[in-house]
Amino acid sequence: MMRIALLGDLHYPDVGSNNEELSVAVDHFFGQYLREFFSVEADFHVSIGDLTHLGLESEFVNVYNYIKQYNINFRAVLGNHDVLSLPKEKISSLIQQSTYDLIETQGSLLLFLDTTKEFELHGWGLDQKQWQWLEKQIDRSKEKPLFICPSSCSRNNRFFYSWCRFSIVPRHSPIVEKKKWTSIIFQWTYPCAILHS
Repeated sequence: MMRIALLGDLHYPDVGSNNEELSVAVDHFFGQYLREFFSVEADFHVSIGDLTHLGLESEFVNVYNYIKQYNINFRAVLGNHDVLSLPKEKISSLIQQSTYDLIETQGSLLLFLDTTKEFELHGWGLDQKQWQWLEKQIDRSKEKPLFICPSSCSRNNRFFYSWCRFSIVPRHSPIVEKKKWTSIIFQWTYPCAILHS
């Protein structure tokens, strides 16, 4: 059985070097917090948005310095705070992964979506290229369970309509109707929707 450990809204900050006491406190807190998170036995450790607070290069570099200390499979889904300061191309280079991607195992398909807009705190959605990619992945998942990890979405956008009312595609959208098997969408740190045929 596959295990996924989820982390949301870490908001790792760059506090600068002017306040040594605050810098030590931040280092202590986040070092301890991430050690606890990475001690959870899982096949994949996934941040589902807002790993950083302002999306600064220093924030990505520093938080990944913690992450690299552990022998884990880590994935970061970009959240709105992660894209506030840098172009997505630069972020991809820093985190060494695409902004949207997939992992296929023998028993399931995990999709990592990029639902953010560059430099926008409240911008959400998928571009046409990613929509086409998503539709192709839904087609190929066939009978496998499909796990979808978007970043958090605003109330004004629809993905897979869920009980928590935060999503980006209406539940009865043709793209959703294609998937006749169990799909689980993770938002924040809990499964937000479970869809069955």
